[in-house]
Amino acid sequence: METPDAFAHHPELRSRITDPETSFYRTFNVDAALALDRDKAGDGCEGLAFRIPAHAVDAETEILWRREVIAPGYVPSFIQTDLADGPVQALTFIADHAVPDVRSDIDPVDQVRFIATGAGFLGTSREYLASIVDHFTHLGIADHHCSDLLREVDDYIASQPKRRMD
Repeated sequence: METPDAFAHHPELRSRITDPETSFYRTFNVDAALALDRDKAGDGCEGLAFRIPAHAVDAETEILWRREVIAPGYVPSFIQTDLADGPVQALTFIADHAVPDVRSDIDPVDQVRFIATGAGFLGTSREYLASIVDHFTHLGIADHHCSDLLREVDDYIASQPKRRMD
């Protein structure tokens, strides 16, 4: 989550989800940007869980809902995640493959090109991916897929002719 301070929570907790795996999908952006998303496929992923204080659950869940269900693309789901003190049920938002813009079939070459060139009102897809890799590094999470993808995006950008500003 790029901006966890948008809602009230206790300090985040390291977690391991044994069902969904991190995956990329195409967003609703006309610039063909890509976004990182949770998807049901594979061996799971490392991440953070945010424990919301009991007195704030209703209000904070509404904030999360408005943030994550802003447009079609997610299915809210309760899943098991493993914390240091044991398993808990957690609310997450899983990619909805019934939505035409949620694509898991984009080949790696196009993923690199879309991320290298995509931009939206919040920034570029490359900046988004770099932010994810930086957060993972800071948290001690090794996600070779994201790190390798960022390196490929940077190589792609470096290989493109420089635009002249007249």
